[in-house]
Amino acid sequence: MALILIFASLIVIIFILIKYVDKLRNKRFYELLKQFPSYPTFPLIGNCHLIHVSPKDMQRTLENLLGPHRRLLFWLGPFPIIALKKYDDIIAISNQTQDRDNLLNFANEWLGTGLLNANYDEWKKSRKILAPAFSSLMLSRYVDVFKKKASLLVNSLEPAADSGQVFDCRDILIKINVDTIVENTIGIPVNSTGEEGKQFAHAAALAFRGLMKRLTRPWLYPRFVYKMYLKLTGKENVIQQYRNLPAKILKDELNNNKNRKDFEENDDSLKTIISLLVKGSLQGPTFTETRMRDELLHIMMAGSETTSLNVGFTLLMLAMYQDIQQKVYKEISELFKDNDDLTADHLFHELKYLEQCVKETSRKFTHVVVNLRRTHKECILAAWLLLSSASRK
Repeated sequence: MALILIFASLIVIIFILIKYVDKLRNKRFYELLKQFPSYPTFPLIGNCHLIHVSPKDMQRTLENLLGPHRRLLFWLGPFPIIALKKYDDIIAISNQTQDRDNLLNFANEWLGTGLLNANYDEWKKSRKILAPAFSSLMLSRYVDVFKKKASLLVNSLEPAADSGQVFDCRDILIKINVDTIVENTIGIPVNSTGEEGKQFAHAAALAFRGLMKRLTRPWLYPRFVYKMYLKLTGKENVIQQYRNLPAKILKDELNNNKNRKDFEENDDSLKTIISLLVKGSLQGPTFTETRMRDELLHIMMAGSETTSLNVGFTLLMLAMYQDIQQKVYKEISELFKDNDDLTADHLFHELKYLEQCVKETSRKFTHVVVNLRRTHKECILAAWLLLSSASRK
């Protein structure tokens, strides 16, 4: 016990000394930070105690903390974060910076490195490789899968709808969305991802909760400490489960295409995300199998979670506002009264009112509540100056 106390005391002393030296070396940085209002802070943890809440309460807590403040200084342990909520401030930061802060690499243990958390240069490479997957031509090839999975969703929800009882459709939505993404990713029919799909959906939820937990516990910030924590708590096994499905998909694709040189620019086989990733591995040694797996993981996670949320909230809003539901039903019925064959052109150009409903739902129930940027120079916010941590001398 005495040794633990001594060790903890040494850590605190070292931390205080480092903080004091940092303040002396970066005097202007800390002077600029004083311009922003802030809640009282505690040594080591900063304001982390204020967001020590469950993930589902995080958004409401952040909104309450920001409250009447246009700008607010918030300390995550030793790291200063300036929270902005006004449009002109956000535009100013976005125009003057281009590096996406990946939350101090907190998500790397769960997600690896991909579109969601890569640095700017790596993100540009990945975005260029995957851009064809989101073209209108490629999306038109996904329509048949959308139709099939939409019918499966309706059949799954029908018993609950007939009962008139309140029910949670989240698990149904995530499972069907994982199936949809997997089928469109690999380009072959998938009836169900089975146990792997369930494990993936479960681990995806744990990944978010794990990130929020680390965020509110500064003692988990050091990477070696966090890796020990994951090992001791058994969460390493959860991470492995989380990666099993994309790793299996990638392995099967590589086995089916052992001669990667067959992937030419005009190769007609480039019809799926997985084939684009395999082709991307030819463009340099940095795009390894691990990186391909992580990119696939990011696409599956972001697609399954955001799509499930959007569909779920859209269904909820249509159920609450049945007059709008009837207008949507009328638009769809009139469009398909002579031909019920859904095409990409219908999705992109014809179903205007439904599109408005989906977009309004996305506006009211946003998927991304926080967008992080790290400045590399002093940025002007109205009459204020903000000096970034990256520009410390």
